Amino acid sequence: MELVRHKKMTITRMISPKDPQWHMTSRQFRVFSSLGRTFSRRNIDGPTLAHFIQAAATRRLWRTTLRTINELGEPELRKDMRIWAREEFDRHKTERDLERIKYFIAAGQKQLEVMAETLRRSRLS
Repeated sequence: MELVRHKKMTITRMISPKDPQWHMTSRQFRVFSSLGRTFSRRNIDGPTLAHFIQAAATRRLWRTTLRTINELGEPELRKDMRIWAREEFDRHKTERDLERIKYFIAAGQKQLEVMAETLRRSRLS
């Protein structure tokens, strides 16, 4: 006889289909179905804290890009630049490698700096 303890419920024997108590409650079924598994709250393939931090950096870059684009004078140019920026972000939105994500964010920030500097110079002339 095997004694299995799960939360506040104790099972003292395994039930077979021929047993009159075969119809288990949902709680009993969860206990039986989990006997052979190890539990982990964190999915190994799922996002980590670093992924969430990089996602926040990406959103920050996107908002800054839109603010810079909105400073452009011509509506048609703003529209084209928004489309270009959206395509750039969409092209890499499925990336999961942290090093590549960091690279794309750094490259985007550099492009944004160049775009902002060009915008400043065009206002001066």
